[in-house]
Amino acid sequence: MTTPACFFEPIPWKIVFQPFILSLLVYVFLLGN
Repeated sequence: MTTPACFFEPIPWKIVFQPFILSLLVYVFLLGN
């Protein structure tokens, strides 16, 4: 296994990280306007 998939398996980082990035982008977008 050369892919770091086993490293990311214990933590579903996509489920935690993606909503955080989306909310952060919306927050910055609202502040920009």
